[in-house]
Formats: sequence, C-alpha cells, structure tokens
Amino acid sequence: MLTHKRDFKLKYFKVAFFSVALILLQGCATQFVAMGDWADPSDLHLNGDSLAGVKLSVRCAHMDKDGVMANQTYPICAGLERHLASLGAEIVPSNQPGANLTVWYIEEGVVDKQVSGGSVAGVIFTAGIIPMVSSATSRGKIRITDDKGSVLEQENVAASKVRVFGWSAWIALGKKARQRELGEKFYRFVKNRVVSQAVNLKLAKASGVEEAQ
Repeated sequence: MLTHKRDFKLKYFKVAFFSVALILLQGCATQFVAMGDWADPSDLHLNGDSLAGVKLSVRCAHMDKDGVMANQTYPICAGLERHLASLGAEIVPSNQPGANLTVWYIEEGVVDKQVSGGSVAGVIFTAGIIPMVSSATSRGKIRITDDKGSVLEQENVAASKVRVFGWSAWIALGKKARQRELGEKFYRFVKNRVVSQAVNLKLAKASGVEEAQ
C-alpha cells in the first residue's frame, strides 16, 4: 500500500512539474505594426541635393486629450533633423526664426488598448497552446507649416504594439518587424512629404523627384 501511495505522489509531482515547465517555457513576442500611409512609403530616389538651400526647423510636442500642446524634446526630433540634413537642408534651431518650413512631430500617446478575452482563457486552459494576444495603438501627427505658421499638410502616423504570449510566440519572434525597419519607413515617409511641400512652394527643384503619394 505504501508503495502505491509513493508511486501516486511521484506521478502527481511529475505532472505538476511538467505543467509548471510548460507555463514557464512559453514565449512572449512583441511586434510593431505600422498603420496608415507611412507603412509603405514610396521611393522617390531622394539625394543630398533634394532639399538644397531649404531652411528647415524641427519641433516636437505632446498633445493631450483636450488638444492642448506642450513642447517636448523627443529623440525622434534629432533623428528628423539628421535625416533632413542628409538631403541638403539647412537646419534652423527651433528657438530661432528664418525657417522656410517647420516639421512638427506631435505625440498623442496610446489611444487604444485591447486584450482578447478568449485568448486569455485559451492560454490558461491550454497551457499556452492557444496564445494570449494584446495590442496597444499609439498615435502621432506629422505637421508641416510654412514661414507664416500656416499648416500645409498634416498626416496621422499610428503604430500598433502587438504582444503574443504562449507557445506560438516563439514562431512570432522569428517574424516580427524590427523597430529599425519601422524607423526607416517613418523617416522616408516624412522626407517624402517635406520634399513634396518644398517642391510645391518652389523652394526645391522637382528634377529627379517623383510626385509623393
């Protein structure tokens, strides 16, 4: 009788250990998905002379739910300055006048969060075979103004951060979009829009630049 009890406890321990191992070994993958026109920007074959002679200023701000903006210093500001300067633009400090165009990046933050209730139950009752999926959508705006402050163009730039928890996350880890690739798309999209506006205002030459979509 003692032997049977001992065997039963051993089997119970093995099952419990295996179940815990299944839970702990599950993966968690994060994927960033571009939403909107900036997800697939055109290749306009821009070069170091595309914005030659154009004076640009870059400004960043945060907009709250009431539409009130406050100036901010985001790393993306320095990135925009660097990428626009690579096209020949003269960068004017944001606290100084004289810019022909001003490029704004306006951060609105997370505007929507979602968790699939069915996937929560699935990941619990199937030990991760059915994954749990959650998403958080962040939104910002790219705004281009002229030397008088008039808005020439404004584009929404949104991205969804999707998280997958479960065994299938290990597959997603090999296919997730890299942040660097999204960054390249973002900067290309902004450069396209700025060059398009500079050409429209005859601040830059249209030669060798296709019309931005």
